[in-house]
Amino acid sequence: MENNTSPFSARDSFKGYLYQCRYALWESLKKMRDEEEFKVSIETLDDVVFHQGESEEVLQTKHSINNSANLTDASSDLWKTIRIWSEGITSGEFNSDTTFFLITTEQVSKGSTAYYIKKREITTAIERLNKTAATSTNLTNQKAYEAFKNISPDQKEILLNKVFIIDSSPLISSIGSKMKKTIRYATKKKYLDPLFNQLEGWWFTRVLEHLTKPQDAIPSWEIDAEIDMLREQFRDDNLPIDRSILNVTVNKSAYMDRNFVKQLEIIESSNDRIFLAVKHYYRAFEHRTRWATDDLFIPDELEQYEDILVDEWKVCFDRMKEKLGETTAEEVKKKSARTLYHWIETHINEPIRPGVTHPSICKGSYHMLSDKGVVGWHPDFETKLKNLFV
Repeated sequence: MENNTSPFSARDSFKGYLYQCRYALWESLKKMRDEEEFKVSIETLDDVVFHQGESEEVLQTKHSINNSANLTDASSDLWKTIRIWSEGITSGEFNSDTTFFLITTEQVSKGSTAYYIKKREITTAIERLNKTAATSTNLTNQKAYEAFKNISPDQKEILLNKVFIIDSSPLISSIGSKMKKTIRYATKKKYLDPLFNQLEGWWFTRVLEHLTKPQDAIPSWEIDAEIDMLREQFRDDNLPIDRSILNVTVNKSAYMDRNFVKQLEIIESSNDRIFLAVKHYYRAFEHRTRWATDDLFIPDELEQYEDILVDEWKVCFDRMKEKLGETTAEEVKKKSARTLYHWIETHINEPIRPGVTHPSICKGSYHMLSDKGVVGWHPDFETKLKNLFV
């Protein structure tokens, strides 16, 4: 099959950014497991920085498509990292309590500079770096070579003694499974995948906020609080409410031909009330779809829930029809229907499970039933719906 990927594609860079974010979360989860308190920054002093009091851990993450590639003496990944750290030392950005980590999916080549750094043979590593910087003709690395040559021998020794290389790190495709093992304590096994998906979705949103708005680093207590909230939602008596669904700006015009909207137009509901109904419908539909996709329902649970909603509606609907009689004027019928619908808007909140208290789920489920013509507000809703499509 022909490969149409451009040699200038941004896919690898994008993977690198995603890897950086995922690795930051994984490392955060591991630190939290050890009950450490910290703050984490993305794209500040380095790819990822962990702040713990006055001390800092500075991480450079490198993701290679081929994790069997070797981290050699002239590796651009190694020298880009050396340049960042050397320039940071020259500018005074890094304090004396900073520890440096190069996290790479590549393998360290035996006998290379990186190999000696891993073995903590720092004198040999510095000698090899000095030699490469002095003799290499690799144009890509020239600025990095100059940055390293510009720091003093003492600074080189201080830096390299605080540098640690972690090679053969998991690829972006497999790091998720590592994170799931780290948070296995948070929920039952059957809920682990959807809980992790929501946690990572929250994390990417939080990192984006961190990158786009000037603010402090992300504190570990925020991650802990998010896990606690998700743990509560992924209990047997609850279902998870996704804030990204609640925060979507719903396009009302996309729903104007739906039965549940037509039913509200029949009883002359206001535009504002119709728009609110559309929001409830969207939220309930998306959540119920998500829960079904994640296999969170027990057999027949949804059908039993809808039966309860229909029974509750039918009591009020039949009572309304009895009060109206057979010869009631149309305007009176519409007024009574609006009163019935007002009950749905303001009073009824039958939860699908005891812990699911967000009102959109119940109200939106009624609109889903209305859309199927199972429930309605006008006493003659079935006839009127049929007439709309004649």
